[in-house]
Amino acid sequence: MYLNGVSFRTGRGHARPVIPALVKLVTSRRFRPELVTSQVTDWEAAQEALSDPPRKLILTRGPA
Repeated sequence: MYLNGVSFRTGRGHARPVIPALVKLVTSRRFRPELVTSQVTDWEAAQEALSDPPRKLILTRGPA
């Protein structure tokens, strides 16, 4: 890559613009996030779950 002048950069993408579309996919059941999660934990147990984080953690909260 160096000899060809190619740069490799990595980082986190800006997710905020796609959140509404993703929420729509999840609520319509066209995307099922439970298929790619490794652990689902209640909000109250978040500290314990994050102390040894699994590969893909989902935190849930009850109705506000």
